[in-house]
Amino acid sequence: MLSTQSNPALPPLDRRDLTIGVLAITATILFACLLILGRQPAPAYADGMSVSGGDYVVAVGSALMADEDYVYVLDVPLERIIAYRFDAQNRQIDIVQGIELGTLRQADPKKDGTQPAPPNPGRRRP
Repeated sequence: MLSTQSNPALPPLDRRDLTIGVLAITATILFACLLILGRQPAPAYADGMSVSGGDYVVAVGSALMADEDYVYVLDVPLERIIAYRFDAQNRQIDIVQGIELGTLRQADPKKDGTQPAPPNPGRRRP
């Protein structure tokens, strides 16, 4: 604690003055922390978003268990979909899988393209 006996021009240190000083220093430290944390950008989440342009449709998704992000590109005229994965450790994009949608349509046993009707469970009794 400061002694005012060596300098009679200083008023005695009051308990309220000490409290105000501590609060002012605490407020300054909190304001500095707010400025430092305010500079960090917020993470961008685009999971489930899609966009189309021309002959392409692009959609993004993620696998929560593996913490991986995927980009799906659908080439409409060629009827092809390609899945890409971002590898954060190597900082590169890898091709996961490509699927020819035309071959899926040919493998369908129903050639007319209609969907089968859902089974009718009948009316439930209470």
